[in-house]
Amino acid sequence: IHRGTVSSFELDWDAKTILFSDGKSIMEMNVDGSDVRIIKGPDGNDDISARFDPCRLPNGDIMFVSTACLQSVPCTGKGAVANMHVMDKDGNNERRIAFDQDHNWNPCLLPDGRVLSSRWEYTDIPHFFSRLLMHMNPDGTDQKEYYGSNSYWPNSIFWPRPIPGDSPKVVTIVTGHHGTKRAGELIILDPHKGRQEADGVVQRIPGYGKKVEPVIKDKLVDGAWPIFVAPWPLGTSPEKDGSGKYFLVSVKRGPQSPWELCLVDIFDNITTILEGEYVMPVPVLAGKKPPVIPSRINLQKQTANVFISDIYVGPGLEGIQKGSVKALRVGAHHFRYNQVEKDKALVSHVTGSAFRGGWDVKRILGPVPVYEDG
Repeated sequence: IHRGTVSSFELDWDAKTILFSDGKSIMEMNVDGSDVRIIKGPDGNDDISARFDPCRLPNGDIMFVSTACLQSVPCTGKGAVANMHVMDKDGNNERRIAFDQDHNWNPCLLPDGRVLSSRWEYTDIPHFFSRLLMHMNPDGTDQKEYYGSNSYWPNSIFWPRPIPGDSPKVVTIVTGHHGTKRAGELIILDPHKGRQEADGVVQRIPGYGKKVEPVIKDKLVDGAWPIFVAPWPLGTSPEKDGSGKYFLVSVKRGPQSPWELCLVDIFDNITTILEGEYVMPVPVLAGKKPPVIPSRINLQKQTANVFISDIYVGPGLEGIQKGSVKALRVGAHHFRYNQVEKDKALVSHVTGSAFRGGWDVKRILGPVPVYEDG
């Protein structure tokens, strides 16, 4: 697509239809551009009508990102926060499924039917290293880390895509917190090798045969060229056609260069296909639909069960004898309201959210017992 015309889009598995967004509405059309229809359109309120990053789920429902939560980015009080939502194929029964302090981005399907996405989360963690990869069931249950939790590298991870036939490897973009936004270094990750710092890095492109060192720096990729955005892995399996070695991706070779649509490989070759500010290349080829994961949600219930299988696993309680922890204190956060207009100026609603306190209101819900086995 051409930059500025569409904010995001997704090809359906049969390669016959395209889900897309102009930043306000979720729409669908045939791959030849015909039969354009609005699935979910603006509702008259700018604060809650931003919808983008649509993703077709295996059961036909649509996952997308929406600003309906009316939260602001806490460091500035500006910028409507967008969290993940899901609705049926006709745009009905919309439901929020992520309740994060900051943005969700780029949902896409993993081969096993789970959803992979990027999540920005400031809550009680270091400021510059807070955009990581998460995965979850399509109904929003079982949300957990895919890569980058408790890491100082990468600062931000965007545009993840699973590499066909080579699960669980993904190709993604690594970038800084401030500075260059959502564009950066082209990285292949394998969470089976590790999930923190550069432990799971297979390769940086370009960088054939070179080890990737985890650099702790805010503006991580500023001044580093080339930079990339929206990679798409080619192939179906490594044994048959080199999957995991070739990618379609948008490339900016230098500060004065235009964005180009390129074919890139792990051997550091970058071949221009098209110039002219085009982004998000996707091959128009039918793909294998992931399996349907049945929903676990009972919409009639007002409560949920949350459990930790073993609190002693991991570095946090390393060396603490099992059975010594008797209870956990459970807390909740109240995130900052979106900016409001006052005296013809947009200001953060800090007083109404935290009475000029911290970024979040910390609410203590109470203690829960821990069993002897953790």
